[in-house]
Amino acid sequence: MKIIYLVYYTLFGLLLFFVKNYLKRKDGTINDIVVSLIFLIVMSGVVSVFDLGGINESIYLVIVIEMLLRVFYNFVVEKSSETIDINKFYSDYIITFLLGLVINIVFINRVDSVIPSGESLKNIVWLVIILYSYTVIKGSKISNTNKESKPLNNIRYNRYIVSNYAKFKQTYHNYIKIKEKNLNTLLYAIMIYEDKNRSSFKRSIDNIFYGKLTKVTKLGIMQMETPVYINDIDSISMACNKLNKIYTSFSRKKKLVEVKDILKEYYKEDTRSTDIIYIYNILIEFNEN
Repeated sequence: MKIIYLVYYTLFGLLLFFVKNYLKRKDGTINDIVVSLIFLIVMSGVVSVFDLGGINESIYLVIVIEMLLRVFYNFVVEKSSETIDINKFYSDYIITFLLGLVINIVFINRVDSVIPSGESLKNIVWLVIILYSYTVIKGSKISNTNKESKPLNNIRYNRYIVSNYAKFKQTYHNYIKIKEKNLNTLLYAIMIYEDKNRSSFKRSIDNIFYGKLTKVTKLGIMQMETPVYINDIDSISMACNKLNKIYTSFSRKKKLVEVKDILKEYYKEDTRSTDIIYIYNILIEFNEN
């Protein structure tokens, strides 16, 4: 294989990665397998139009490269292995790879022109039928198992919450200056939430570009707004002070201080409250057991 082919496969893999990310943001119900295969066919057409040599001979490798990028992003950048169904993740990619290989051999490599005619049109019709049938069957399976999958997802996410709680408690407990027990738990809930949304990998990038890009305004594991550089421990100290002040202010006015009220004051809005309160309740339940 020529090096230039590998360069093209890598570029196409990157493009597929970003296309799937974009489509998922627009519509979370997209079928990864169908999108990947349609992308493969479209790019093979582009290659044919621009007469880019023998790239189409092994264009199925684009799927492999996109999978490697997805593995790196999900498990290194996002560190979301605890919240992803690993078996489904890899089985989907195995199916995509095999279908991509078949399409590459029986369709793409036998078509001279991007405009279908004769036998190539028959191949396209069969391909559409296969993809449509697969989508219908998979959609039906998801619908029938929906009640079972949600609890499994919750269990996986709950394990993620508890394991991160244990990890963060061991790492940072000496730096947390909050005496009120439930407020202490709330701080960990916020920490878990912020770490999930801004992983240590992304925070490392923020640290590198802080001061060079005006866009970087939040730093540390607690993602605190700051005009100067701070590290994770600094951000925890700032969060402790902020929570202590909010709690003290509320406790003077009423005996029972609601977590949602604290969060609303902490973030100056309440769009994140539901997710953080869920984490908080899991931690409360864990501590009581």
